[in-house]
Amino acid sequence: MHQFKLIDSSYTVSEAREILLTILNSKIQFHQLKTFSHDIRFGRPDEHSEKRIKELEETRRAINDLLMEYENTDAKFNVQSMLTLQLSTTKINEHQPAD
Repeated sequence: MHQFKLIDSSYTVSEAREILLTILNSKIQFHQLKTFSHDIRFGRPDEHSEKRIKELEETRRAINDLLMEYENTDAKFNVQSMLTLQLSTTKINEHQPAD
């Protein structure tokens, strides 16, 4: 297992919004492309990706709502995120979920 520090700093409201929403939007876009590709190849959307899109969109709304509460303040947010990579011994195929 390998761990990497992805985010570890203090940010203004606008900086926190930009960083966090960029990550979430990228993940949503990844799953949108995955489900589109799955639909083209198999005639149906990827169920796991469809579920993850909804979860990620809800997370995006919750983060945006929280940050909006502090929009016109000088609030700072400490943001930390660790990335953990662990080698999987199973093969990845079109039916295996990818988060």
